[in-house]
Amino acid sequence: MHDAFILHADCGTQDHVGRLSQERVSALGSYLRDRGLRTWFEYERVHGPVLDTTCSAIDDSEVVLVLVTQAALDRVAGSNGPSDTFKKLFECASRSRLTYDLGEVDL
Repeated sequence: MHDAFILHADCGTQDHVGRLSQERVSALGSYLRDRGLRTWFEYERVHGPVLDTTCSAIDDSEVVLVLVTQAALDRVAGSNGPSDTFKKLFECASRSRLTYDLGEVDL
């Protein structure tokens, strides 16, 4: 069981001030772990079939944190096709989780 699953779509991209999104998400995971939360950050733990492993982790988490960017919204809308991994993971998370809008958070 995990307290929080961290899902994001922008691996390797930079924000408006040049920070890599992967590093920012990793920093968020470290911040939460330093405060005693058990997190799942997919790039730290995926072994074997990505969708099966990751959807199981989503199902085993209390909360799913989806870090929303324009790229994430585009992918959920199908810009990379119906089989896009992020789109599938977002659908997995949304079928069993409540949704909250926390607004913009600068990491």
